[in-house]
Amino acid sequence: MPRALALKPATRVFLLDDGFSHVGLARNVDVVLLDATAPDAGGALLPEGRLREPLSSLARADLIVVTKSEQANPSAAASLAARYAPGVPVYRAETEVTGIVDARGTPVRRLDLPGPTLAAVAGLARPDAFFATLRSLGIEPAAEIAFPDHAPYGPEQLGRISREAAAAGATAVVTTDKDSVKLEGRCPLPLYRVSIRMKVADASFLPDLLGRLSRPPN
Repeated sequence: MPRALALKPATRVFLLDDGFSHVGLARNVDVVLLDATAPDAGGALLPEGRLREPLSSLARADLIVVTKSEQANPSAAASLAARYAPGVPVYRAETEVTGIVDARGTPVRRLDLPGPTLAAVAGLARPDAFFATLRSLGIEPAAEIAFPDHAPYGPEQLGRISREAAAAGATAVVTTDKDSVKLEGRCPLPLYRVSIRMKVADASFLPDLLGRLSRPPN
């Protein structure tokens, strides 16, 4: 967020990504997300696993949300939360696709995509989750090209996309909102992006969250 915007008097809520690990930060609510497809994130801290803190740190959470509940049974994540954060409310969330657009931002119907000649590209912590979302839409790409989280998409990565797409006969690329920012204007093929949001299934989540936001920071 630009500093000038953050200092505006009307600014009342700051939503931080990864703010949980900033132990010196005053905050009203800590919401921790657990991925239903891999709730223990490999069971080890970086670099052996994908945990940034020990699982015991879940005890500091105010709320826990189990994401991707449509892709895996959330019970394992709920059990993990009950073990390391007893008494902390646990909510379920699902990935909801809000639309598909082309490089110009024009909405595109799924049926108008170039079908089996698509190459799916994702640079995420869990690229397979994006590929699973595509399959849930009935999209079966000719190639699935995965990169590490925060991939820079320099000449090496762009060259790999070109080679693997050509080998699979792909004529276009479908990617995530996050990756499209880096690929727009640089992708060697026509680019489509799938926009998603996380929808919490439990109606009591929002009142719980808002109630906690009204409390003094800790």
